[in-house]
Amino acid sequence: MSLTPDDIERRIKAKRFNERLKLFASTLNTIGLTLFGSAVVIPFVAGALTTSVIVWIMLAVALHLSAQTGLKQLRSED
Repeated sequence: MSLTPDDIERRIKAKRFNERLKLFASTLNTIGLTLFGSAVVIPFVAGALTTSVIVWIMLAVALHLSAQTGLKQLRSED
């Protein structure tokens, strides 16, 4: 099967879009994990937990879920 120039261009655009989306999702997930670590794990180890930890956990989970939701927008490269 021979690819037309339009097919090649479409695949390149889809690949570029997908890679940017994956990078953005990875960034959101990393920020969420960093937030969780700095706002929850460190105070827990230090024995200084407060009730605000619940808010930080919810924010970290929201960032992670946003990254997961964004990955549903990946385009087909075929």
